Amino acid sequence: MLKLPVAAFVYSVEMLFKTMQEMQRMADQGIDALVDGIAPARAGPGHAHSQVSDAAMSFGDVAPGGAAATNHTTHEETSDMTDVDLRGDAVKLVRYFIVFNRRDYEAYLGDDTEVITYSTNEGDYQGSKKAEFLAQIAEESAEIPDKWRKKNYPPEEFRDPHDKTRFIGLPRQDIEEFLKVKVELVHRYERHEAEYEKDQADALEKLASAVKDGKLQVEK
Repeated sequence: MLKLPVAAFVYSVEMLFKTMQEMQRMADQGIDALVDGIAPARAGPGHAHSQVSDAAMSFGDVAPGGAAATNHTTHEETSDMTDVDLRGDAVKLVRYFIVFNRRDYEAYLGDDTEVITYSTNEGDYQGSKKAEFLAQIAEESAEIPDKWRKKNYPPEEFRDPHDKTRFIGLPRQDIEEFLKVKVELVHRYERHEAEYEKDQADALEKLASAVKDGKLQVEK
């Protein structure tokens, strides 16, 4: 009879120990499952970068500071670009303008329209017209614009010694930096065949018609 309470106590302790072991095993399984679920997200820097890239793609490319990344040319960058094609031997009706664009000294200095038949490009044509303008004012002088006169420009050495209201040149630095030539191609025409080429072609045609069976036929 004395052994019965002791046996019951021992059995209770064993059951408590087994219960604690089972609870520990279940807890370990739960931790392992949690670790397995997190592991792919911690696979390495490359995987993390991929996740960030995917997120960026879903919202569009974003530049540092939150500004949307773009790849386009602004209006300011292209506003001065022109595409005047003066190549080829076609007949080209061209108009050009001479402008001075120094800050607070802006002035229109003239324009002209001409026909050219030679092949050139916009830069070379602008350079030739600038040179022609400078040669012309050096020889004939030109009237000083009102805005220049009020600011006592150009300096004395560039004024006509016989008429101080006219100028015969400009400072070299201002010529290089501020004297501009604007060019417009008004129209392009097909150039006709030269008369001597036409006459030569007619003569060859007559000669060909006079030859039969390899012999020249002479009218009697």
